[in-house]
Amino acid sequence: MGRPLKTGLDFFPMNTCMNDNIELVQMECGYGSLEAIVQLWQKIYFNGYYIKWDEDIKDLFVHKTRIEPDFFDRVMSACFRRNIFDKKLFDKYQILTSLGVQKRYLKICSDAKRTNYEIDPRYKLSDLDLFQKKSEETPKFSEVSTQSKVKETRENNISNNTLCEEHEEALNMNERFDREKFFDKCWSKYPEKKGKGSIKESHKEEIFKLGDEFIRCIDRYVEMVECRRNSDFPDMHYQNGATFFKTGYVDYLDDNYQPPSKKTPKKSEPQNKFHNFEQSSDEYTNDELEVLLGIRKKRTDSRIKDEIGKGG
Repeated sequence: MGRPLKTGLDFFPMNTCMNDNIELVQMECGYGSLEAIVQLWQKIYFNGYYIKWDEDIKDLFVHKTRIEPDFFDRVMSACFRRNIFDKKLFDKYQILTSLGVQKRYLKICSDAKRTNYEIDPRYKLSDLDLFQKKSEETPKFSEVSTQSKVKETRENNISNNTLCEEHEEALNMNERFDREKFFDKCWSKYPEKKGKGSIKESHKEEIFKLGDEFIRCIDRYVEMVECRRNSDFPDMHYQNGATFFKTGYVDYLDDNYQPPSKKTPKKSEPQNKFHNFEQSSDEYTNDELEVLLGIRKKRTDSRIKDEIGKGG
């Protein structure tokens, strides 16, 4: 049985300077919009030159990328208006693609000398025919010198190296976006927001690797503080955010965490209904009691004498 033909790409190039439409989407939607677009491009190129898109796929995408659904919907609306993704094909076939995506896909497949990589006629955008025609009109010679072949090989190697570097840069940028977004989510959840500027990138990277476990650390720490406040330490304060995010979370990791014992405050004993003497749980010996009672008797006698003297 023959090996199935590969349609997806292992990497794709990204320009160092984004076009105006991308920048307009960033202006409109704010921080995180480029991150969402890049991750959609990754998903599209991994599949080829388009992906199917419906509500279920969208829900899985925002869950995996930790992008807020409402924010993502705003980004997608802006992308359709700015023609970053083709709205007509989406409405008709529920797919995400664009002219730029299809052009880059064809060029990469051509440079990689793939075969059978045609665009489905249903999804082919009209301007793509002109692009393919220009590509086919490029002169090709069946006989070339050895020197020309060596030059072509060198140019192909340089081109491939450049694409790999651009791909690596795109992945690194994408990871930084993910890391910053997750850090902001955790910071907004923590009660004592102090010292944010002192948290280094290395700390953020460790937090990002922990993922949901770090969020559990915050929940556990908050539970511990509230439990202590309600029992034996009512004035307990939270650590500064910087302290917790650097090292304070370690005791609350899955492998280290020990749930606090929930203590209930002691109820005060009811006072004797015949007098207001303070009750004590201390135990005394007989000798100690005699001494204590003797001291109290002397104090009582002295007080009575003072009152008699004032009355006389």
